[in-house]
Amino acid sequence: MKMDDIIKNEDIIMEHWVSDFDDTQIEIKTMIKEEFYSGIWGFLLNRLIAWSFDFFLAPDIRKKAIKQFEIYINAAKEYTGNNEEILEKYFDTYLINDIGYIRCKRNHPKFPELEERMKKSLLLRVTGTKKLLESEGETHDELLKNAHPNKEVALKSILMQLENAEENLNFAIEEKMLKISSMIRDSTIKILRKEIAFGRNYFKEKIDDLYSV
Repeated sequence: MKMDDIIKNEDIIMEHWVSDFDDTQIEIKTMIKEEFYSGIWGFLLNRLIAWSFDFFLAPDIRKKAIKQFEIYINAAKEYTGNNEEILEKYFDTYLINDIGYIRCKRNHPKFPELEERMKKSLLLRVTGTKKLLESEGETHDELLKNAHPNKEVALKSILMQLENAEENLNFAIEEKMLKISSMIRDSTIKILRKEIAFGRNYFKEKIDDLYSV
């Protein structure tokens, strides 16, 4: 594939991912308000609300997310099937910019296992991104559709990434690895689960619409 086409696809993908991220942040704000602002509690839990917004929407989170997107794209452009090569070059930077990773206890005895799980997460994103980069189209929808022969394959590829994120979240919750105040622990976990459910429904609807035409 020509380098000019790769660069064009890179720009399309990045723009789409940033837009999706911004939309998700709006959704998270709505979830937090629904969880903490209802009834009398809305007047009593200002400190808890601030903690929640800091957990999900700290000022540097958008910057870190965009850095992650750059890692996926750059690693995908270099990926030739050698997983270890990609992990050696990109994994450390990927970790310190991962939103979930920075919210976990690094001195936890199961932390090394979480890191191993996140290697799988990175490789899933890199291989998925490579298919998009090498696809043909003028929009993200066209790239996505041309990268996957049918709806079932497209949905499996996307849901595999979401299922991986959910498995990592469940692992962190079960092992009590999240750095969360006990006062907002249950609500925060509920919002995290809702976020994954939102992503699953969003992409299912998107794939259904895309392959119905």
